Amino acid sequence: MKRGKWLVAVLLLVAGIFSYPYFNHGMKLPDEVRAHPLYAVYEANFEQTPLMGAVTDLNDDGQEDILVVFSYDKERNKIIAILAGDTPHITRMEPAPLEHVVIEFKDIDKKPPTEFILSGAKGSYIGYGIYRIQDEEIFNIFSADMEDCC
Repeated sequence: MKRGKWLVAVLLLVAGIFSYPYFNHGMKLPDEVRAHPLYAVYEANFEQTPLMGAVTDLNDDGQEDILVVFSYDKERNKIIAILAGDTPHITRMEPAPLEHVVIEFKDIDKKPPTEFILSGAKGSYIGYGIYRIQDEEIFNIFSADMEDCC
């Protein structure tokens, strides 16, 4: 009987180790993103699993927009912004870190729109990028080591 319990425990451990890279690396889409009306636009246009996101006014038009980081494939994540308006606009996909994704908002240049910092990792590689919405697209102001973690 003890052998059976030991075998089950080992099988569960091995399954967890091998499945970890194929799931969400502990990330969870915040409820405020999932509950936002623009999230329906994401669901209607993307089949990929959402992993992380945020809600804020990204283009300084007085309306809340959303950012969504999603699993593009087993080795890559992407980020998009969905901008509010009469017709919501989905930005082009940009690379996003594979693990430990963090989105922060900072008014770096002291003028609208607010910039956002996307940081994270891929294995032992850590990177970050500073972005803003410009001409209705995600614009990379500066990044460090993003090519290694995305």
